[in-house]
Amino acid sequence: MGLKTSFSGVSLPPQQVSNPAIEHAPLPKRVVLPLGQNGNRICTPVVEVGEHVKTGQLIGESDDFLVAPVHSSLSGTITDIRPWSDQSGNEMLSVIIESDGNDDWEEELRRDESFLEKERGQILRDLKAASVVEIGPPSMPLHAKFAQPERPKEFLFLVGIPLAKPVDTVIVNGIDTEPGMAAKVAVLKENSSEILAGIKLVQKLLDSAQVVFAAGSNGALTPPLTSELAGLGVTVFQGKDKYPIGLNPILIKSVTGREIPLPDGNEQDIGVAVVDAVTLV
Repeated sequence: MGLKTSFSGVSLPPQQVSNPAIEHAPLPKRVVLPLGQNGNRICTPVVEVGEHVKTGQLIGESDDFLVAPVHSSLSGTITDIRPWSDQSGNEMLSVIIESDGNDDWEEELRRDESFLEKERGQILRDLKAASVVEIGPPSMPLHAKFAQPERPKEFLFLVGIPLAKPVDTVIVNGIDTEPGMAAKVAVLKENSSEILAGIKLVQKLLDSAQVVFAAGSNGALTPPLTSELAGLGVTVFQGKDKYPIGLNPILIKSVTGREIPLPDGNEQDIGVAVVDAVTLV
């Protein structure tokens, strides 16, 4: 496919980041876990105040296809279930858990070596059960992002845009959104094998889509990783040092030349799915 490279943004000086590394954060004493996702969609709590939960235990679920279940991020005791202000100041039903300091898991995490052998529907169900949600706004569950459209949006019919647009381009976003950040630099260096496995999963789910890996000019994309991507048939897009190239709408236009329709459109409306490189890990 032909890739666009022009983008009118703020030119940034070269970002010098010395050997970024991923570190494990200490367990918090308390967590507040919102049960809401994608606007007004809310999970129903399946736990009660006073109940002891383990890390990874299901605490909220919904029958809505666009909502992922919520799991506890630590082991401890549920002290309250009530509305709590989110990052935007909106009240959202949340589960508050006091840590017991043990990080006791409900079951041991294990790598599924046979995921590529599963049929597409089973992979989507597994993604939902595991609550794999795209990092950053919009926080779309991955199983919903990679499911082909089933019915049109009403407003699309009014403006003459195609009613059902299957995904033909997947962009793996390996560019840090903010200047000076190096999270994805560290992930690309330390978790390249997991990223490649994630790309294989994407290709399994959307076998007819072109996969593009978008990387910054900070040297995170090493020659071995570039070679591996080429072996998978992935096109590499080298982003320029301009802000905010890492934002999905800007990145989509830079890579494909397409624009998300306003006011209520999304990337699927133009046949594109953007997945963060960190999400693939």
